[in-house]
Amino acid sequence: MEDIRDDIQEIKNPPSAIQEFNALKDTQVTDVVRAIQNKKTMELAERDESVIAQMDENAKQSIDDSMKVVANESATRVNKSHFDLHKTASKMYGFKEARPLWQQKMMVVGAAIWFIIYFLIATITVCPISVFCDVFNNIFKKAWIAVIVSILVYLAIFVGIPLITGITA
Repeated sequence: MEDIRDDIQEIKNPPSAIQEFNALKDTQVTDVVRAIQNKKTMELAERDESVIAQMDENAKQSIDDSMKVVANESATRVNKSHFDLHKTASKMYGFKEARPLWQQKMMVVGAAIWFIIYFLIATITVCPISVFCDVFNNIFKKAWIAVIVSILVYLAIFVGIPLITGITA
């Protein structure tokens, strides 16, 4: 019953705001000021058209920024994936890290051109000797003999036959 009387007395004679404010601790004062500031900010944001327009603009900018971040992360993953897929082409040009995608595509095209050149040359030089070497290595069991015999057979086929046919013609 005493508590009810104190509450009624407090309602009839409320302590002044200044007395309440002075009675609070420093952290409580800060919390009260923040709470009042937040309340006033919300009231202003609800009724002031210029604040509403600024908040809308900020929200749109935040969404745009987030979309750009996602797009950049996606592009980075694509570059990394493309680099991993075509690592040999990048290494041929001396790059050990992912480059912009357009540069990587140029390196892939350049590597393809060099591969075609190598393929054409290797088809008539390295490949036959390598094939002969493998076969003769199984026969002779010594690599240096297999290499010599492979080169001799290669020369006989690709140099000797054209010479013989040229002589008889």
